[in-house]
Amino acid sequence: MNSIFVNCGNSCYIDSIILPIFCTHHSDFRDAILNCSSSPYNYKRVCSTTSKISSIQELTELIKLIRFELHTQYLNIHAHNSSNTHNTSNSLRRVIDLMSEILPDMQNHNHFNACELYDVLCELFPDLKMNIPVVIRNGNTTEYRTNSVNIVQLMDFMSHTDINKDGEYILWNELDLPYLVFQNSSHFPQHLNNTDTELGENEEFVKERCVDEYINVGNNRYKLIVCVLFTGMSNGHYTSIFNKNDKYYYYDDLRMNLIELNDFPKVVWTNTPFKRLELLFYVKCENTKSVNGVSDGMNGESDIELL
Repeated sequence: MNSIFVNCGNSCYIDSIILPIFCTHHSDFRDAILNCSSSPYNYKRVCSTTSKISSIQELTELIKLIRFELHTQYLNIHAHNSSNTHNTSNSLRRVIDLMSEILPDMQNHNHFNACELYDVLCELFPDLKMNIPVVIRNGNTTEYRTNSVNIVQLMDFMSHTDINKDGEYILWNELDLPYLVFQNSSHFPQHLNNTDTELGENEEFVKERCVDEYINVGNNRYKLIVCVLFTGMSNGHYTSIFNKNDKYYYYDDLRMNLIELNDFPKVVWTNTPFKRLELLFYVKCENTKSVNGVSDGMNGESDIELL
């Protein structure tokens, strides 16, 4: 299976997201981009850093061009033709050039990471956004509402919360979405997987809500289909792992081919000073929640070295 996307000048931050969500057999994310019916929610936010776009109409036309280039990439990916590699890289370059009309720094590749790139995609294609139920407590006042968000912080999901105290809390037990996107913003070494005994003994976290190949949220069960990894310090490299037809693949845009994995590599759950799991994309399973919060994901480890 050909990776199709090759690095075209520090483009790993966009490659590591676009190719996996277009390759996976789950259509939720790519449908939200290619078939998005909504206009950007916040024109000022999308265009806050540039004077090149002066109207919603100009922005709408630009988004149409970006969608066209992304659709071209999607068709090339599924053509399984290695000769499309050069054309797809050029198409990806056009996407970056088009998006730089909105965010000029994007062409420099110095001010963007994968999370920021996904934030931009959510603003351009708001069908990607998640509607999260929350409760807000302020003294004797309680308010329930739905927040439209791009990404949820992983620590917010894993951590204990006391909704009887003042503050804003996500109502996890009431959450029912087709997919979930988490950001892991921890820059220090940390075990994230629920099979880690040290983590299970740490009262700061809810063991049943630590990440794994499968997670339970409310009455639903979700499966991990894409995870984006960052290696290095301030200037590093993005790679990703994604699921296609119940097989996992490792993708690095510095290599010419995808690497098929024997199973999901558990090593990704351990942050180190030079390697961090940054984004996780989950989709809701057709068969919901497993018994007593025990996942039946694979327990083996792949022998691939995650660079």
